[in-house]
Amino acid sequence: MKTNLKIVGLVLVVTSLFACEKEYSCLCYDETSDPKSFTIKDTHRNAKRTCEKMSNNTKTCKLLK
Repeated sequence: MKTNLKIVGLVLVVTSLFACEKEYSCLCYDETSDPKSFTIKDTHRNAKRTCEKMSNNTKTCKLLK
């Protein structure tokens, strides 16, 4: 019984660490202008998607770690 409670507790802790919102920096740059950075407050997965969606033919955006 105690082992099951420890496993459940560990799963809850790990899940909460990955699902919490944090601030991430997104860096966008192109060949003609200075790089620009902005902050995205979201989960890591959503922040990465948001940042990459800002890329286009002339501009590249990447999430900084």
